[in-house]
Amino acid sequence: MNIVGKLIFKYAFENNLIEKNPTENVVIPKRITTIEELKEKSLEELYLTKKELLTFLDYVRKNTNILDYSIFLTLAYTGIRIGELLALQWDDIDFVNETISVHKTLFRNENRIQEYELTTPKTKKSNRVISVDKIVLEQLSSINFEQMKIKQEFPAYHDKNFVFAKLQGDFTGYPESRRAIGFRLKRYLQKIGITKNLSLHKFRHTHVSLLAQAGVDLQAIQERIGHEDSKTMRKVYLHVTKEVNKQAVEKFAELMHQQN
Repeated sequence: MNIVGKLIFKYAFENNLIEKNPTENVVIPKRITTIEELKEKSLEELYLTKKELLTFLDYVRKNTNILDYSIFLTLAYTGIRIGELLALQWDDIDFVNETISVHKTLFRNENRIQEYELTTPKTKKSNRVISVDKIVLEQLSSINFEQMKIKQEFPAYHDKNFVFAKLQGDFTGYPESRRAIGFRLKRYLQKIGITKNLSLHKFRHTHVSLLAQAGVDLQAIQERIGHEDSKTMRKVYLHVTKEVNKQAVEKFAELMHQQN
């Protein structure tokens, strides 16, 4: 019952117009969340919306360091796996043709920084060349310049040409730690008030959701992220495109109802 109705009954009771106020001590039952709504909410926990992602990247850019911003920007704009990202070397980056070649992944035993190996991609589809945004390339150019300065100042730099190498500390030049990046992801999300329990793998879903929102078809998305099929990715895609299709129908109906 709405507030206006309650006030009317209260006024009538206090002025002896009615014997009893029917709204007094009435407990309004809470609306029960449907199973469908719970499913929708659980899917939205798997990725950041465009607004959330922009807020996240803006925070990382302003409050952390060039390496972290480069890592999360590249992950968000390419959808590549964290192992693929850490395995990238500078000859995988084509600044002229604006592409990144993904043909290996980095594996570590027990997360020991100095003990790593480069292995073949997860699947045949994982071996791919993807187009990248100029924003990403400009950021990678900045981190390349930073690395060159550090190499001159630090002769012990582990110079194996890794793009996302540690820029300071005892293991400067070694590929950054997957575990450390995942920890910082959670910390940064917490700092900006996003409560979604995102892992680095789930962060990859953000790229999928934004491509779907932009109207890219499922097959093209699968080829870009190097995945033959994924139930979770498909669910995220269908969830996002359902809202896009709904908006398209509404815009069509609006157009058809306009007066000539």
